[in-house]
Amino acid sequence: MNGVLQGIRAVTVALVIFIIVKIRQFLEEMPDCGCQSPSFKRIRFLELLVIGLVVVSFFFEPILADKKDIGGVFKQTNTWYYKLMLPVAILIYFYLVYNAVQFSDDVNKDDTCKKCGDKWTKYALYGQTMIYGLSAAIIVIGGAVFVNMGLVNISTGFGMAVVTGILFILGLIATTVFGGSVNDLLDKVMELSGQREGFCGCSGNKDSKKIFE
Repeated sequence: MNGVLQGIRAVTVALVIFIIVKIRQFLEEMPDCGCQSPSFKRIRFLELLVIGLVVVSFFFEPILADKKDIGGVFKQTNTWYYKLMLPVAILIYFYLVYNAVQFSDDVNKDDTCKKCGDKWTKYALYGQTMIYGLSAAIIVIGGAVFVNMGLVNISTGFGMAVVTGILFILGLIATTVFGGSVNDLLDKVMELSGQREGFCGCSGNKDSKKIFE
């Protein structure tokens, strides 16, 4: 039965990665129609990080689940894996939702962009960000309730994810009030990644090597 479940997980992961790759290609092609938005590069970068999360989860979660000394979901999130992955995932998901909203506004600003963006990949992006946004919100809100009830320690993966989500929301509010952008940090990470690693051409250099394209 474990083999069957692993097979289903493998097919699911492959399907998710395929859809993400198509979304990234769709965003890369949007400027060819005369549509421009900073969200195109940001979402492409974030989608690459999502692929990394999916692949890492595929290999590590079964290993953690087989450990006999881990009892219950709350205790399990006290492992180094969840302490690292849950906060990172929450941050990436919130950034995806934030930039998907900007993407929607920019694509719908004129008829040319609407026609160019009217593809199944656009709706796949919306569906993906909706699922991720709801998942992140449930973890943060539910985690905050559990922390308040004393069921979850702030040092667990759930606790750290709650803190990460709250800090993102506070940062969003603060930057909005003072006229900045919560994407400033993401843009800096993209810039450093492009200069040091050459991630997917995210630095804006068209001649740099692109992954999955």
